[in-house]
Amino acid sequence: MTLYNLLNKVRSIALDHESIEYSEVGHEWDVSAQKQNYMACWIETPVSINYLRSNTKQFTLAFSILQLNNDYDDLDQVLLNTSDCEDVGDDLLHAFIDNLKAEGVMVDLNSIGAVTLRHFTNQDLVGVRYDLSFNLQSNARCYKTKMK
Repeated sequence: MTLYNLLNKVRSIALDHESIEYSEVGHEWDVSAQKQNYMACWIETPVSINYLRSNTKQFTLAFSILQLNNDYDDLDQVLLNTSDCEDVGDDLLHAFIDNLKAEGVMVDLNSIGAVTLRHFTNQDLVGVRYDLSFNLQSNARCYKTKMK
């Protein structure tokens, strides 16, 4: 699986969720430059790719589930909106792994970490940022030689 295929899969799964209105791939600071509807899934670049064996790639990537929050002085509302983002992020993580397995991709999840976000960028956003590390293994080599 190529980086392009992987990121499009994450984006597609995010857009399939009933709560996600917008999803994009880019650097985290690009979030504030985009006009978008919320709740949003922002898939961050760069992505790390390590080649472990000829048929195994290890990907490390991050995505954020973001939602507008109108009143930062209302901590209950901040926590409620952040928890909503957490619920959606959990759904996306499970759907992503299930989707890969359904396609016959051997996936080994190394770690998932998450941190809550508040006052993210210059917009009134709250959310959760997920950091994933996982191995994808195929029965064929990860690379194709074009050498004669």
